Amino acid sequence: MMLSNEFAAVEVELDETGHGARLRVRDLLRGGAAVYLDPMQLEALVWADPAELARLSDPDRIIARTERAADGPGRR
Repeated sequence: MMLSNEFAAVEVELDETGHGARLRVRDLLRGGAAVYLDPMQLEALVWADPAELARLSDPDRIIARTERAADGPGRR
């Protein structure tokens, strides 16, 4: 499934290749980075403080992180 808005586009898939089902979330706009989230991590999102989630999803922070990653390891 693909989800997008004016700030992001991701692909979300169910991954069952490991020891248990998890979600694979892959960035579609900034290089294709992916993360695998297990049920515990997903539940943590459900109970996370809204301010914490807002900080994690701040578009300026996301762009800055991807720019640093593009510069290579050890560069900031």
